[in-house]
Amino acid sequence: MHILAVLANDKKKSLNRYMLETITSHLTSQGHTVDVLDLYTHCHEIPFYVQPKPENSITQSTLEDYPFFQSHKQRVMAADMLVIIAPIYWYSVPGILKTWLDLITNFAWKYKGQRYATPNHSIKKVVLVTTMAMPWIHKTIILGNAIKRHLREIFRFIAVPSIVIHEITSVYKKTPQQIQKHLSSILNSLS
Repeated sequence: MHILAVLANDKKKSLNRYMLETITSHLTSQGHTVDVLDLYTHCHEIPFYVQPKPENSITQSTLEDYPFFQSHKQRVMAADMLVIIAPIYWYSVPGILKTWLDLITNFAWKYKGQRYATPNHSIKKVVLVTTMAMPWIHKTIILGNAIKRHLREIFRFIAVPSIVIHEITSVYKKTPQQIQKHLSSILNSLS
C-alpha cells in the first residue's frame, strides 16, 4: 500500500512529530511505502490563496504554475491512504493544513451535483490525528466537536470511503503511558 503521511506542525520536537515518526516506522515495518510530506518544510513553496483561473486572479497566476502544486498532485493521486497529523490551534487546524486541503479540491474529485463528489483519487482511507491542549469536555460540550465534524465532512465529500479520527486532548497533562495508549489505538486503526 502507498501511504502519504502529512505533518502540519512547525515544531522540531513535538508530540505530533513523535507520532509521525512512530507511525511511519510502523507502516514501513509492515511493508508499506510511506511518503512523508512535512508541510512546514515547504511553507515558502505552497501557493496560498491563488485562484485556479487567471480571470479571477489578481496575480494572473494559476495553481498549475507552482511546482509544489504539480508534485503535490502526483503524491496525493498516488496514495492509497492518507495519514494526517496536526495540532489544533485556536479551535481549528493550522492554516497550512487548511491550504493543503484546499489544494486537494482542485484535482482529487469531480462534482456533478450529487450529495458527494466522485473521486479522481484512489484513497481508500484517511487516518487523522489531532492533538490539542484543551480538555475533552471543552472540545465536546463548548465547541460541539466542530473540528472533527469539519474534517470528517471534507473527506466524506471527496468520497474517501473510510475516515478514522483520533483526537488527543489535554496533551500537556498526559502521562507517557496515556500517550502510548493513544498511539497503540492509532497504530491499530492503520490496518
